[in-house]
Amino acid sequence: MKIINKVIETNINFEDIEWSEVFVYDGEIYMKTDSEYKYEDERYNAIHLLTGELCTFGDYYRVIRPIKVVPMEVHW
Repeated sequence: MKIINKVIETNINFEDIEWSEVFVYDGEIYMKTDSEYKYEDERYNAIHLLTGELCTFGDYYRVIRPIKVVPMEVHW
């Protein structure tokens, strides 16, 4: 996927992000998962798109929603 870095500087709550939607937090790009995943004692609800690392966000974390995300093929 290609992310166009044109953002509206209005923060929204993480809970207002739809699942599979891309968002920015602290200058890093994430995607919200379709549900909360548990591993050992941790719960995860997002993926860091550059590292693939699972992350946890509280409902009231303030995040930024990009204006436009353009689908593209990723080849490994």
